[in-house]
Amino acid sequence: MSAEEFISAIEEQGVELQLTDDELISDDESKELHGLELEPYAGAGGEKGGDAHPHGSLAVYEDTGGADGGLQSCRAAADLLCYQAGNIVVILEGGGIEAQRLAVAIQKLEDG
Repeated sequence: MSAEEFISAIEEQGVELQLTDDELISDDESKELHGLELEPYAGAGGEKGGDAHPHGSLAVYEDTGGADGGLQSCRAAADLLCYQAGNIVVILEGGGIEAQRLAVAIQKLEDG
């Protein structure tokens, strides 16, 4: 699946993702790497002045085997959230309700 197909499928679950214009460089030629932000969840309320929301990267691998390896590398880092859907790996810095909602949407995508 492509980055655009993944984002479309996740947005169908009510989670808003946006690829950033950040140029991300990878030493692994078997993947495309994109900057990613989760839009703040409107129903969360949040603290005044708090604009921090999860951000990170979205990697599109040629196959699920490459994604499996990317997921394992991510899980070795204690302070990152790591998700996989087929050949896509999402790595986030920061959590909160947006990351929880993304996890549920990815699970539904995998189950669907």
